[in-house]
Amino acid sequence: MHSNTIYLWEHDNVPDPHELLRLITFFVEHGVLSSYADASDLWAEARREPFPEPPELRALFEPRWQLPSDALPDHTSLPPGLRLPMRRNPLFMGREPLLLRIAQALNAQDATVAITGIAGIGKTQLATEFAHRYGALFPAGVFWLSFADPNSVLAGVAACYAHPSAALLPLAQRAERVFQSWHEPEPRLLIFDNCEDEHLLARWRPSHGGSRILLTSRRTRWNAALVTAQVPLPTFERAVSVGLLHAHLHAAGVDEVSTPAVDTIAQLLGDLPLALHLAGSYLAYRAPFFTPEQYLAELHAQSALDHPSLEGMSPSPTKHPQHLSNVLALALAQLDPAQPVDAQAAALLARAAHFAPGEPLLLELLLASAGLSDSAAQPALKRLIGDLGLMEATSSNTVRVHRLIAEFIRNTPHEPQVVADVERASLDLAQRFSDGGEAAPAGLLTHLRAVASAAQPRHDLRAIQLANALGWLLYLSRDFAASIEWLTWSHTTLRAAAQPDAAMLCETLELLGLVHQMYNEQTEQAEAYYSEALAICEQTYSPEHPKSGDLANNLGYFIAFHRNDYDRAYRLLRQAVAVRRREHGLAQGNTARSLRNLGFALFKLGRYRAAMRYLRLALRCFECAEGSYAIARAQTLMHMADVALVCNDPRAEAYVSAMFDLRKAARNEGDGELGESYWYVGRVALAQGDTAGAAQAFAEAEKIYERRIWPDHYVLARMRGDQARLALQQGDPAAAAAYIEKAQYHWEQLSPDHVDRAESYLIASRVALAQGDHVTARNHMLRAVAMREAVLGAEHPATRAAHVEMAASIREA
Repeated sequence: MHSNTIYLWEHDNVPDPHELLRLITFFVEHGVLSSYADASDLWAEARREPFPEPPELRALFEPRWQLPSDALPDHTSLPPGLRLPMRRNPLFMGREPLLLRIAQALNAQDATVAITGIAGIGKTQLATEFAHRYGALFPAGVFWLSFADPNSVLAGVAACYAHPSAALLPLAQRAERVFQSWHEPEPRLLIFDNCEDEHLLARWRPSHGGSRILLTSRRTRWNAALVTAQVPLPTFERAVSVGLLHAHLHAAGVDEVSTPAVDTIAQLLGDLPLALHLAGSYLAYRAPFFTPEQYLAELHAQSALDHPSLEGMSPSPTKHPQHLSNVLALALAQLDPAQPVDAQAAALLARAAHFAPGEPLLLELLLASAGLSDSAAQPALKRLIGDLGLMEATSSNTVRVHRLIAEFIRNTPHEPQVVADVERASLDLAQRFSDGGEAAPAGLLTHLRAVASAAQPRHDLRAIQLANALGWLLYLSRDFAASIEWLTWSHTTLRAAAQPDAAMLCETLELLGLVHQMYNEQTEQAEAYYSEALAICEQTYSPEHPKSGDLANNLGYFIAFHRNDYDRAYRLLRQAVAVRRREHGLAQGNTARSLRNLGFALFKLGRYRAAMRYLRLALRCFECAEGSYAIARAQTLMHMADVALVCNDPRAEAYVSAMFDLRKAARNEGDGELGESYWYVGRVALAQGDTAGAAQAFAEAEKIYERRIWPDHYVLARMRGDQARLALQQGDPAAAAAYIEKAQYHWEQLSPDHVDRAESYLIASRVALAQGDHVTARNHMLRAVAMREAVLGAEHPATRAAHVEMAASIREA
């Protein structure tokens, strides 16, 4: 080192013994100084006033002290003179990897490691276990101090002074001597339990020397200059929770235990270590005449926090309070309602507690319930998450409140507005997904279900709105059975009312119709719900009312697709188009849907040119409307392909290609609409004589439908017919016969008299002809013609085409 370096360093008024030692330590760590002799020379050269060379200088070149962090040391007897009031807990489990993590973090010079987490998470227990595992490895000992009461810290530090003259010295002087000893180079472990105050930590944290600090705190937001590493504690994994309860029972001599019951107990207690310790101690105390099943029944019969088991009957291994409600009350008492930020934090916490307990909660949903913007809520969120540990940030856009904290808050008196705000925000966000026709994220469904369940006992209009919103989102998520359950509850509740709300009843009936239509294609129930909804709406309002138009649209499309009554469908859809066009104009999604549905009804009536005009108009309206309407456009293109295929229009391929692209971009690989798209690709290829392309497309469709929980009988029935046609073109009538048999099965499940089944009979007739069975072929042909005449009429193009085919087959016979 050049002498000018030292001169410049001194010129900046830095030199004092501590700063000089820091500078030399820096040079040693970076390889500038490699021997004690060089360091000693620098010390002598640099000082300009007489201060002695510190022992830490030589220690810099001695073998470095380190804690083992690759494997846990065995428990050993701790040397005398340690200040460690807690005995080790023989039932400690589940945190072993964190002990190694703490050891590694404490190996750093001047390390201060914070164990953080909510009340009852096991912070002190982990620190105790670490002290008993590693305490013997600290040459200068272990010193445990409680920082829970800032006014008692000075006395706690002074109590560490073990000199015979201690009683002769004032308290402050004893504390100062202890504090100075913490600056010595020998490694020692200082445990600051329940340290929540940065200023208090800064006051008692040694600025140098060999001391390492391990603190426990609910606080997760620390100045990096004070805390070098954090070890956040999660709740126990379920297997550890179950293991701990089993261990308590085993210690009481009970080994035959129902694991499902113990698992459910752990779930109800949110896998919180303190709650599990209390529950385990209670079960052990009452064993063997009290079983986990009996305990579980008692927990279900009341709030878990009111059960005597959580009041702390047994001694505390950490000497902390064990009455769980009191522990939680103490944590919540840190919020001062007189402070604006704390008042806002309390408002957020109260609302968070009324969503699904213990589940990640969308921050957007929480803030909406409190009427706060993200920026306005930041101070309160930092207080809850960073300072008090009452809330956990589970991702960049979700937070979580432990289920027992949430239960405690719900059991505490709160303003009625809290529940109203939670319900309003839930409905608003659900409506946003409903309007877009998007499946809601699983997190929203979880919380909406919890909010709706909590509202059910009221049986009021808001409870029904929540149930309907949940039912619709479950429908969009393809959980049809659960959707029907919630909507049926709404329907039953409305019917039980003296004067049911007509608008809500219509909405509920409409949703029930839609879900029954999709769920195993329960068409009779669906038509009954749709028809009842339309009748109530027209009677309560008028046929020209916008809601009447909506219901007419849905019922008309349903009848056109499922019930063979195309004239009635046409009338209903004309009504829907008129109402929606007058109400919304053409460039609007609902108007476009009615135009599309009317085009489909005209297609089924055999009016192909008119059908294509309406379908093209619908597509144009979707394109002009605000929003993407990708799925709605895809369905319109599918119906345009239907018309083009029956008319031998080569544009069918372009329509199907556009439909396929839209659905592939918007749907998951296993979605039924994508399977339907592959089927249409196969239909076009078959019409073009591309048997290889058709076979490949049908195979892709089959893969999707094989993975689906419930079958789409209509699509599968028609696709099996097309596969039979393909097999005939490939010269394999046996395979064609097998496909037709499968098609007939699906028609029986869907609707035995559906007019589209006539196509299967026509194909079955061709199969029979290929096998030389002319009698069977004729019978199938007669059934196809009879079905089309009965439903479509003798002049329908499809009926005439069936007559032509029958005449050709007779001539061939």
